[in-house]
Amino acid sequence: MAISLQDVSCLWGLPIQDEPIIGKSEGPWVDEIETLLGVTPGKQVMKQKKVKGGRLKKLRDQFKEMPENATKEQIEHYTRAFILDILGSMIFPDTSGDGVPAMYLQFLQNLDKPKEYKWGGSNSCRAI
Repeated sequence: MAISLQDVSCLWGLPIQDEPIIGKSEGPWVDEIETLLGVTPGKQVMKQKKVKGGRLKKLRDQFKEMPENATKEQIEHYTRAFILDILGSMIFPDTSGDGVPAMYLQFLQNLDKPKEYKWGGSNSCRAI
């Protein structure tokens, strides 16, 4: 028994009818991370396949607690980090269980007007 894309769609309420998730998969992500998360990971960290302690752990530690009286920009950084954590740990986990590709950030640019993306191939959720 395996979890299907339809199961994920039903359980998470993810849209399956809209734009497919396509974008650049290669590139210098350091600038994107700095812009969208407000942190500079450093080129050495970006080159490593596995970061000691895990990339998701470092992400969680960095964004553990939002500052009191956070600015709109800080709230957006923390929101993107939270969504990135969910993408890397629950929706698209890698085999190490501690990494998440920075490429997912490109889909989190505009939090005020998020696009609807197609996350799977089916179009209905039915109870069995």
